[in-house]
Amino acid sequence: MPSCSSPSSFGLIMSQYPVFFSNSSNMSGAAALTRRPRSSRACTRCACRKLKCDKRRPTCGRCSQRNCSCSYASVGQTPRQLTFIDETSGVMVDFAPVQSRVSDRLNVQDQQQSIHMDYTGDLLNYADSQDIQTQFGHLYLGPQSKCRYISSAFFAAISQEITEIDHLLEQQQQYTLNPELYIQQEEQDYAAQTGANYRDSRSTDHGGLYNRTISGQLYGDIFSQPPAWSVEDNMIRSTTRIGNARVILDDIPSTVQCEELFRTYMQGYHSICPLFHGPSFLKQAPILNERNNTSIMNVEFHFLALHAAVLFAGCAICSRKRLSEIFGEQSRENLSSRFYRRAVRAIRLTNFPQTPSLYTLSAFLIAETMWLREEQPLNCCSLVGLAVRVAQMLGLHKDPTNFPVLSTIDIQIRRQLWWAIVALDTQVAIAAGLPPIIDCDSYQVQEPSEIAEEVNHMHTDSQIQKSVSTILVGGKLKFYKNINKILRLLHQNKFSRENLDHVLDIMHESRADLTAREQQISEMEIMLASPSSIVNGDNEEIPLHQWQSSSSLARFAKELLALFAAKPFTLIQGPVKGQKLESYLLERDPHAILRCKEYLQTFLKIVQSSGFQPWHWCWPGQHQPLHAIQALIMHLEQCPDDSTTRETRNLVDLAIFMCGPQENNGVLSSEDGCFDSRPMSGSGSKAWEFIRQARAKVWTKAGLDPIILNCPDRAEDININRTEGHLEMPTPVSTPQVPLQVELPQQPLVAWAGENYDWYNVNLNGNFNFGASMGFAGQI
Repeated sequence: MPSCSSPSSFGLIMSQYPVFFSNSSNMSGAAALTRRPRSSRACTRCACRKLKCDKRRPTCGRCSQRNCSCSYASVGQTPRQLTFIDETSGVMVDFAPVQSRVSDRLNVQDQQQSIHMDYTGDLLNYADSQDIQTQFGHLYLGPQSKCRYISSAFFAAISQEITEIDHLLEQQQQYTLNPELYIQQEEQDYAAQTGANYRDSRSTDHGGLYNRTISGQLYGDIFSQPPAWSVEDNMIRSTTRIGNARVILDDIPSTVQCEELFRTYMQGYHSICPLFHGPSFLKQAPILNERNNTSIMNVEFHFLALHAAVLFAGCAICSRKRLSEIFGEQSRENLSSRFYRRAVRAIRLTNFPQTPSLYTLSAFLIAETMWLREEQPLNCCSLVGLAVRVAQMLGLHKDPTNFPVLSTIDIQIRRQLWWAIVALDTQVAIAAGLPPIIDCDSYQVQEPSEIAEEVNHMHTDSQIQKSVSTILVGGKLKFYKNINKILRLLHQNKFSRENLDHVLDIMHESRADLTAREQQISEMEIMLASPSSIVNGDNEEIPLHQWQSSSSLARFAKELLALFAAKPFTLIQGPVKGQKLESYLLERDPHAILRCKEYLQTFLKIVQSSGFQPWHWCWPGQHQPLHAIQALIMHLEQCPDDSTTRETRNLVDLAIFMCGPQENNGVLSSEDGCFDSRPMSGSGSKAWEFIRQARAKVWTKAGLDPIILNCPDRAEDININRTEGHLEMPTPVSTPQVPLQVELPQQPLVAWAGENYDWYNVNLNGNFNFGASMGFAGQI
């Protein structure tokens, strides 16, 4: 049955039936259609009702039975004109109850969001002032080709779903939830600061409407919420608002504070993950520090976003002692959360990601990678996907040499950004147990140069040299490139011996490269210790060179490269066991389990070293030894009589002991005897709950009390380099260790499941799974 729901479709019908919708009086004689007049065979009354007429004259049979007047149209009578009847009023009466229910529901929503209604009213007033007509109706072609006029309110009245959707869409304002409350909060949290101290933002009133936001509300936001450092922080603060440029400029810390945060960032973040050119940033940043003399019209907002992100990262990395010296008595958690919200608003000010740039992409990566957690891989998937798409929008997936107009510095920055995203993608893939999004073989982007930044900036060929930072970053990027290949092999439909051989070849090649880099850094460490390495002069880049080639960074770089060399051996344990290739792996590499022990011991040594505090935000902040601990627990279950069983148990117990009072929040670093906070969501804590339960089962089977942690005080006190073997009795140790016995809180233990228990299919309350790929993946 034909229908028409819009003026455009009605016009189509008119074009198909021009006889009924054309006025012959307005047509020219040549174009007018001529038809031979013919008399009607039925009477007028029967013809209107489309009834069969016997055509008797002067009165037909039907009209005679009904005693009605009967007439016949003459031959020359003009055709009857179409009559359009507005039936909207009658139809509205039929749907009055539906309209009443919709109106009641809208009134309730109007009371809850009166501010939004005021804002919408302003928009409507503006529309009225511009004479925008929104009440057009249209012709509706109903049954039997009857046309009628339908007003714009007709379908809205008969469709409650359309009304609700329209009302919902009206509330979706770009990046803002409540403009007036935003202004109030800006005045409270981001008022201009003078002096060396920041006012504690937690002193603001938490009882207002703004802070009564529903915990865990979804905003459809590309930025994550700051960690819940305390119970009060569960009442989240929205970051979905555009920042005010003047407020962000006025909120820049003092020059002394900015310089200290820049130094901390360059030493702790930029040295292991450079995302921009350091010398150029340090020259341009002081311009924003003079905020009293800075006009908004002269500010480059994209650089302002990067500036804010660097300040946030520097605050999150800086030691508590140093922060208290420059910011007063304020917690690092509180300050870093405030700087994070400021960085997010500065990034939003540039309309990211709709109009991205290298500055804003770097700022986005800095802000969103500081608080990543390996136990929560699903929270990182959107970050990686967005970063990859923005990088492709900027052309980073193509080697910069394809663009001849780029300078040497721009080429280096673009390569660094692309490979940083590749490393981030691989890191998330390891944690999630999924293949990476980026296939390195599909993109021909060269790896960044390992020449020091200050050398590139000075353009002096005679002084070309590497720094500790560039050697470390180069090894890190090559490591993740190799891991990217390994993960794709591990996720084949069936992991075979040929795949394992290929994986081992990649692992040995990567280990050789990392070992060579350790040797280079050792040689540079000797040079740094000599008096001739001290640089004198007033060169502005000398501090940057010292931060990127310091002795502490050299020691950390060697430990980190050793960590990278052992990491792949922890990843292949799951697929190897799943395909029953343990004996073949032992034949190919008898030291595979020893590499897992080396990884866990090196990781714990990094965490326990106070000299590595600038990098504790990443190890153990982002990364945790989940795969290594689980691989060692399974090895203890399968080989309880191994000669190094006691040392393996000591390593696992020390890792559990270093989780600190937060228990299921992972291995924690400490500063001045106080553990650093590392809050996670419930799904992330499930990973460590699974580790504890798996350990308890293996310890119980061995006749040990899982409540007692039997381990030395330091990781270096555990000797893991003893000869491995599968002996009936363990070989006695020449120098017995004095273990540190710690009693864990009493927890209900699950009964031992037996020797054939499958560790890879355990599911705790349906929330968490330890997959065969040795990756922790949340269940949706």
